[in-house]
Amino acid sequence: MNRNSKIIASFIILSLILSFAACGEKDVSGSVTTPAAKTEVGWTNTAEPTTEEAAFETGSTEGGVYTNNFIGIGCKLDDNWSFYNDEQLADLNGVVLDALDDEALSEQFAKSVESGKTIYDMFAVSADGLANLNIVIENLGLVYGTALDESGYVNLGMKTVIQSFDAIGASNVSVEKISVEFAGASRWAFTIYAEQSGVPLYEKAICIKKGNYMAVITLCCYYEDITDDLATLFYSL
Repeated sequence: MNRNSKIIASFIILSLILSFAACGEKDVSGSVTTPAAKTEVGWTNTAEPTTEEAAFETGSTEGGVYTNNFIGIGCKLDDNWSFYNDEQLADLNGVVLDALDDEALSEQFAKSVESGKTIYDMFAVSADGLANLNIVIENLGLVYGTALDESGYVNLGMKTVIQSFDAIGASNVSVEKISVEFAGASRWAFTIYAEQSGVPLYEKAICIKKGNYMAVITLCCYYEDITDDLATLFYSL
């Protein structure tokens, strides 16, 4: 398995999850069955739209430090890691589109990116190519931004995980919704285990909602589950 295919394996999951939510889930009032439990889609009690959307800003990377004041997190990496620049982040859109065999999903994702609803904000890869960190931010829009909370977003996203891993030929896929301590706060997340060409893949996707935006921070590694260690690289601002 080459490095490019590993990047695709990580990003295809987020891409499908985000385009799925951006285009609107038809059955958001129902329930989602996961390997761990059956949980109801979560909704916030926000009665009026928040005004925070107008203040949205993307993060920035300088040296070995990523900072995103809008979602309130930072990440400091040593010389064993490399951040993608803006051009490389933009190229990832094409990588994901090329990897999608499902025409409907490909079109859905393309529309999400072209409309600016989905933004690749950060990607960092380890020197050996066996781990990466990435952040994708989605504009949920007025309706979903007002009503959908982090727990509900995880529930919706998990519906597409098995399908997306099937699309890249993964096997032995398992998914679990969890609550984690991340960057000084308790967050909803889900873990993924899968195998690609016999190589174990571990991911932890953590959600942070701010205004009408949802950020998904994904910690991805191969062969050995070090996602807890990767999470310690992030801190609250």
